[in-house]
Amino acid sequence: MAAELAPAVAGATPDLRGALRLNAVLVGVMLAYVAITFLVARSGGVPFSLGLYAVLWLVFGGLGAAAFALRRRLPARWRIGERVVLAAPVLLVAPAFFSAFTSLKSGLAQLHPYTWDAAIAGWDRAIFGQDAWRVLQPALGHPPITFALSVLYSGWHAAMLTIFGGLCFSLGRPALRLQALLALVACWALLGTWGAVALASVGPCFVGPLHLPGPDGFAEQAAYLRTANAQLPIWEFAEQSRLLNAAAAGRPVLGSGISAMPSMHIAVAFLMMLVGWRFGRRAGVAGSLYFLVIVVGSIHLGWHYFMDGVVAAAGAGLLWLAAGPVARWTVAAAA
Repeated sequence: MAAELAPAVAGATPDLRGALRLNAVLVGVMLAYVAITFLVARSGGVPFSLGLYAVLWLVFGGLGAAAFALRRRLPARWRIGERVVLAAPVLLVAPAFFSAFTSLKSGLAQLHPYTWDAAIAGWDRAIFGQDAWRVLQPALGHPPITFALSVLYSGWHAAMLTIFGGLCFSLGRPALRLQALLALVACWALLGTWGAVALASVGPCFVGPLHLPGPDGFAEQAAYLRTANAQLPIWEFAEQSRLLNAAAAGRPVLGSGISAMPSMHIAVAFLMMLVGWRFGRRAGVAGSLYFLVIVVGSIHLGWHYFMDGVVAAAGAGLLWLAAGPVARWTVAAAA
């Protein structure tokens, strides 16, 4: 394990010029995505803003400056200065990247109407003989279990930021770092944006509130969740109300946008699982269990159909495999 954690390529802990070389492909993909989404939004009349996550520039700048200023007071083996330099190019572009993503996702209905829910729900029924949530309900339909799933599902953002944020600063395994970050960015761009446009759907919990054509197959489960929420807080209700209000306002805000297929929660959880297995059995098992929780929670809590997760996991796996050779070539070339 110690050998695995050592730098994989000579010169893999760079100065600023080396950091730019190591991050060139990743940052280039992110900037290309920002430019393309801007053009698509402009042509489709979708409100677009690069400042939705502008506060992150202040946060990253402040933390980076503090870390760099304190680097001589901290243990030299932490290599704070090198880590800050390595992460800086990615963190400078990330707020613009995610602002572009949220802008386009918030205007998804202007690019493609929500027409896929009935078909995707039908795929679920073809597999299970009924809606997927009904299969899980006998085991999960108890307020304490639903509450626990809600808490764990809501922790997805923190898990993603911890794992992929940590990888931004990682010096030990440059090829794995770059593979994971490239796969993550590709998932947001290809699955979360263009996949969401092509298969525009809102998910079970929004079919009724948005008055989409066809039967609301989630109405009974929504009634159960309201009952559970009266006993223990089910955080999905507040988040769903926030997303509906943002959609009604017709402008992007922090974290806005409604889209179900493919599931970004499941795609990113799948990547976290893959990263975990690269760091050892315990991390791999933990990542696998959390991936399972996200899959089950996405169905039980009404965010997604079962097939949303199948497409997301398959897409994330393919993008992970595609990112590997690109990462290894980039690291070798940078050295």
